[in-house]
Amino acid sequence: MTSEASGTKLSTSMKFYTFLLATYAVLLLIRMPDILIKRRFWAEEGEVYFHNAWNERWYDALFAVHSGYLNLSASIATLLAAHLVPLEFAPLVSTTFALFIQLCPVFLLITGCVEWLRNRVTLTLALLLLLACNNTGEVWLNSITSQFHLALCAALILALPAAGGWLGAFRAGLLVLAPLSGPASIFLTPLFFLRAWLDRSRARLIQGGLLAAFGVLQVLMVALHPDPGRSVGIGPRLLILVMYIKHLIEPLFGRNYAARVASRLIETVTSGGPVLPEITITLIAILAIVITAWKTADPVVNWLLAGGATIMALSYFGSLAPHIGLLVVGGGGRYEYAPGVLFGLTLLGISKRSEGWVKAISTVLVIWVIVVGMHDYFRDNRFFGTGSTWTKEISRWRADPSYRVQFWPVGGGSWRSQLGDPHLHDGGD
Repeated sequence: MTSEASGTKLSTSMKFYTFLLATYAVLLLIRMPDILIKRRFWAEEGEVYFHNAWNERWYDALFAVHSGYLNLSASIATLLAAHLVPLEFAPLVSTTFALFIQLCPVFLLITGCVEWLRNRVTLTLALLLLLACNNTGEVWLNSITSQFHLALCAALILALPAAGGWLGAFRAGLLVLAPLSGPASIFLTPLFFLRAWLDRSRARLIQGGLLAAFGVLQVLMVALHPDPGRSVGIGPRLLILVMYIKHLIEPLFGRNYAARVASRLIETVTSGGPVLPEITITLIAILAIVITAWKTADPVVNWLLAGGATIMALSYFGSLAPHIGLLVVGGGGRYEYAPGVLFGLTLLGISKRSEGWVKAISTVLVIWVIVVGMHDYFRDNRFFGTGSTWTKEISRWRADPSYRVQFWPVGGGSWRSQLGDPHLHDGGD
């Protein structure tokens, strides 16, 4: 191939990748358009982090601890929102920050140098899985749940071939921000060191060292700020049932059907009824995907599965609120997103690295999961996608400084904040 032909091919590929990234960003934004139209701070993003950014010294706001841990993503996003633009536009800054983080997994897959992702159709299917798998609106375009997209990034970095140069530096930055934004990515630290040992890879060792070093800081924060609302521990029986609902029924049959199944299952569990069929089905599914992933002999596929299983088990183990609530469809939805995507990508990898009936079945399942997930994509987003209009809230506060500004979600008056005297802040706008 001549250098001119090679350059033309590279240019065409760059245009395609740019188109994919831009299209993905548009799909993120149009899912819940009121986030941009009305402008949104979501729950603690407004009540805790933006309140701190607006009222506290910047370094106090940056290292604020909430729910027992440091969330640097939320702190950075809301600090930028408080100090870069007029108050009326502040939510758009944190939303833009969250959009950037949510695009990072897409960028990692595009630049991942994975042989079976070089095919354009396969790469497009992979990006659709990011949208379709366990696509709870809870983790959409808000900075407090950017931690779960960063955990997904960490798992992808673990699975993808190592890279140097600017791409390696970009990945290193994600591995610094991820553990400082939430505990989920820290769970992957042993896997990074295991892969470094198996591959005899210095790059993997450095990645594991970054995750471990900044993970230790986060663990220290957790130890010094224990959260009484966090119930640590989940029994194997309940964990398998949660997997049955969140990672089998929901992605295969959609949220509405999964909600009905979950309702009946919760009644059975609370009454002490038999759950052997659900446990058996889940264990068979686990065994099937582990065996088929192993048979591919593809390290990317196997590490995707290992990363997803690790994040899933330990996230459910340390989740907030009573663990029986994880059986509710949407309950603890943030904990299921990254594992769900990683399991979907594992299935895609199996479909590309297998032959015969295994290839046929896994390909059909990938397409089915995407169809089901995209069918739910724009549905049932009222709770996460609608709320008060930010400019009206700020107008009320400017007229009456005692007014407590309303954040999303609206209802019960639980997500409100007193921003203080507007005359004291006018110069900071």
